[in-house]
Amino acid sequence: IACNESGAQRLGKTVETAIGTVLRGYFPDEASEKRRLKGMEAIQSKQAVSFDDQVEEKWYSNSLFPIFDQEDKPIGLAIYGIDITEYKHALDALTKSEEKYRQLADLLPQVVFEIDIEGNLTFANRIAFDFFGYDRSDFKDIPSALHMLIPEDRERAYRNIQKTLKGEQQYGGSEYTALTKDGSTYPVMLYSNPVMSDGIAVGLRGVMVDLAEIKRSEEALRENQILLQNILTASSVGIA
Repeated sequence: IACNESGAQRLGKTVETAIGTVLRGYFPDEASEKRRLKGMEAIQSKQAVSFDDQVEEKWYSNSLFPIFDQEDKPIGLAIYGIDITEYKHALDALTKSEEKYRQLADLLPQVVFEIDIEGNLTFANRIAFDFFGYDRSDFKDIPSALHMLIPEDRERAYRNIQKTLKGEQQYGGSEYTALTKDGSTYPVMLYSNPVMSDGIAVGLRGVMVDLAEIKRSEEALRENQILLQNILTASSVGIA
């Protein structure tokens, strides 16, 4: 009984020629039936109903608002539809990209993680669970990613996170002591960058490198240097 120019154009009509036609005749049977049922749902619930559907190659986000007369009898529906095809294609491409990223992250021998601006873990690769000794179900009970560091390091880590989110350049990584589920501690180095959405930092993505083996090698090197120095000092042969 009424439509705007955009609605008429989607139907391949002008406003004048669209008025008076039967809306369901413009859609395939399956899409038409789905919309009819959604319309009945809106009338019976007396509330707006929103849903997405695909018609041929196009995706639409639809909202149906029931209209009632003064006696509270249903007399029609107000229908609002937005073409979201480009959004769906972009989302599909992003999903495929994210899936590829996660698959690659699971292959890396280092911990790869993502957190939101509140410090909540939003992603961790396979080795992260092995390293910290958690199951995936455990992560929802961790108040913050900062709790995976020893208490003495958390305030410094929080400050560094805020600096990174603000775009303050930090060269190199930051060294902390990681705290695993069983209470074990390990020296680690964290490298991170902000995750951006529409020019706004929405979290951090980073890599954690286990320094335990490096620390052991450094200690062994120091011990060897001391041993060598002692040998040289004790030798009766002149050495330069």
